[in-house]
Amino acid sequence: GNKNHTEVTVEKSAYRSIVETVAASGKIQPESEVKIQSEVSGQIVELPVKEGDLVQKGQLLVKINPDLYTSAYNRAEAALNSSKSNLSSAKSRLTQAEAQFNVTNLNFQRQKKLFDDGAISKAELENITSQFETSKAEVEAARESIHSAQFAIESAMAGVSEAADNLKRTTILAPMTGTVTALNKELGETVLGNNMMSGDVIMNISALTFMEVNVEVNESDIVHVNL
Repeated sequence: GNKNHTEVTVEKSAYRSIVETVAASGKIQPESEVKIQSEVSGQIVELPVKEGDLVQKGQLLVKINPDLYTSAYNRAEAALNSSKSNLSSAKSRLTQAEAQFNVTNLNFQRQKKLFDDGAISKAELENITSQFETSKAEVEAARESIHSAQFAIESAMAGVSEAADNLKRTTILAPMTGTVTALNKELGETVLGNNMMSGDVIMNISALTFMEVNVEVNESDIVHVNL
């Protein structure tokens, strides 16, 4: 036999799928992840979770010291009660002013008729006219006081609402069910709230049930990739 023969591989021809594989580096990450931040600043007084814990939606994650916010709420409540008291006083003042005006008005009308009839002097009429104008101005001032007190009540109610919201924000609950995948703060540490600036991230909660792969594929390879 001839020893210089060439070996070849042969196969029957057929239709088949050719799979082209693209290699790329990346990382596996949860499809859903939430960064837990506080809307108010303060010291962490409760931190009942640790890294790796599974937490349920609505579960307590962090408690910020509420003392300052409780005090602010109490001050707002006191301001509201004071405003309500001022409104009561203004209404009482108006009632008195209107009663005084009615008396002065009747007296003014009588004295004016007497002056018209020539029974009293111009000086006496001017005196009662002055009393009439003063009494009338007192009624107007009392009405303005009521308007001011009503506005103060609205403002105080807004203050109470804001203080109540801030107090509520000292308790942070889990927004979703997931796993604590990062814990950046410890019990006793102070956190900056994100109400005025970019606040501290206290922890990350991740839903590890559904994962995704985040990779960067070369632009020459991506044209070969389909769903």
